[in-house]
Amino acid sequence: MPVHRNNPGEYFIDEGCFVTEWWNTSADGEASIARVRVEPGITTRFHKLLGTCERYIILEGEGLAEVGDESAAPVTKGDVVVIHPGVKQRITSTGERDLIFLAICTPRFVPENYQDCEDTPHPVQAERKMPVLETGRLVLRPFNLSDSSDLQRLAGDFAVADTTAAIPHPYPDGAAEAWINTHKDEFINNKMLALAVTLKEDGGLAGCVSILDIDKASNSGELGYWIGKDFWGQGYCTEASSALIKYGFEEMNLNRIQAKHLARNPASGKVMQKLGMKQEGYLRQAFVKWGRYEDDVLYAILREDWQG
Repeated sequence: MPVHRNNPGEYFIDEGCFVTEWWNTSADGEASIARVRVEPGITTRFHKLLGTCERYIILEGEGLAEVGDESAAPVTKGDVVVIHPGVKQRITSTGERDLIFLAICTPRFVPENYQDCEDTPHPVQAERKMPVLETGRLVLRPFNLSDSSDLQRLAGDFAVADTTAAIPHPYPDGAAEAWINTHKDEFINNKMLALAVTLKEDGGLAGCVSILDIDKASNSGELGYWIGKDFWGQGYCTEASSALIKYGFEEMNLNRIQAKHLARNPASGKVMQKLGMKQEGYLRQAFVKWGRYEDDVLYAILREDWQG
């Protein structure tokens, strides 16, 4: 009996939704199964599948399903929508949380059978602009390529690189540009949100704050941050991280945000405590930094902790 566990992760498609393939293989041409997620307020594109019958099994959320020339029908958990071959369809997420459903195709879905029924490009990518967040003293904004030299200088400082898990030292030429160029796609595909921490008074770059390793299946992510050495001791890290946590819970629909710091960097742990995070573990020799094993301390905050 074949067991299929291939799950390459969630990805965004131009139809306007996020897809995780659960079962789609030429070894079983009879059917395919995908998990589909539509964010609140988003309507997918009208499309149809030639020679393929599709069924939506609603798992979470609320929506409006439009099939053929029929009136839009409200759907919620437990409902099943049947779309016959060659019939146009689209769905709107109308609730406060993501609309999640299984898309079961018989025979299995193949790209050649997909036909878009609209004339204009989908606006969803334009709508999913990276945010700009303001605090009392800071503006958190998307990085620009013009930030590259300051980014390399600040992050490449040994004192900064030494207390983070992934920042290299020395910081290679071109690495900042390459990293910044990944941000838009990573955000659109719900993998990462990285923002430049800048000072309101002069717009200067002071550091970075991010939510990494986003997992929409569990609505979780990991907070990461660094502040340039010249800006230490002024509370910028806590201020920026607090704003991003708020965005994570309110706008990204996360339920859990965790963070880790090197055991030999207790100052970072104090930031996490100020953010309301709770220590959940001590990870001995969790990774290797510059040829030596490092211990990590794990913190996390849940939506219910933050709301309380």
